[in-house]
Amino acid sequence: MRYDELSPLTSSTKGSSTDRSSTEGFTLLELLISLTLSALLLTVLSTGIHSAVQDWSHQDKKLDHQVDAALGFLQLEKALRSAYPHRYRNLEENRNLHFFEGTDAELSWVSYFSPGIRQGLTTWRVASSPREEGQSNIMITITPTYPVDPELLLEGQQAGRFTLIENSTLSIEYLEMAPNEPPAWVNHWSARERNLLPSAVRISLNKQGAIVSEKEWQLLSVIPTTQLISSDANSRVELPVFK
Repeated sequence: MRYDELSPLTSSTKGSSTDRSSTEGFTLLELLISLTLSALLLTVLSTGIHSAVQDWSHQDKKLDHQVDAALGFLQLEKALRSAYPHRYRNLEENRNLHFFEGTDAELSWVSYFSPGIRQGLTTWRVASSPREEGQSNIMITITPTYPVDPELLLEGQQAGRFTLIENSTLSIEYLEMAPNEPPAWVNHWSARERNLLPSAVRISLNKQGAIVSEKEWQLLSVIPTTQLISSDANSRVELPVFK
């Protein structure tokens, strides 16, 4: 048999093999495996991205709280350094009283410093505000000062109130400089009784549930004033001297 007679058969055989290979593809099992691996990869990636976003959001909120607290502490320190021996008329007792009232957990006073645009004396209060489940926040109350009892102004509707720091407790001490006696820190001060302001105020804030290194924040503010002489109408008060 001649070669030219076999050539058509050979050509036909090659053509059928090529057509068969071109129609072959992935099996159903291979597709299922590919889809499963892709789904697992997407799940891992989405979980990682979600965790990263949550962590970033948590850190961002924590930084915002720290910045707000730092600004609040700065204003609080300025208000204490600018403490003014404010005097008002007590109608019940019919006499003039000075205002600077503090315990170990609350302090109210009048200051030259105002955090807003308004100029003039401002009445301040810093105190712990109890919450549910034994938690508490440190609150600041601010109101303009008028010739009435500042305590009434602090309880009024015009007083502005905001949270200085959440989930914290407050401890306040007052530096007493008595004549011929060493300086001493006391946990109660009343200008109505003493007719003078403390030489300094020390405020400690304990963060509830925080680690040891971040548990306590402390603010020490010196009040550059001299003591008040008396509380009658002829009282002589030496005003603060700022440096």
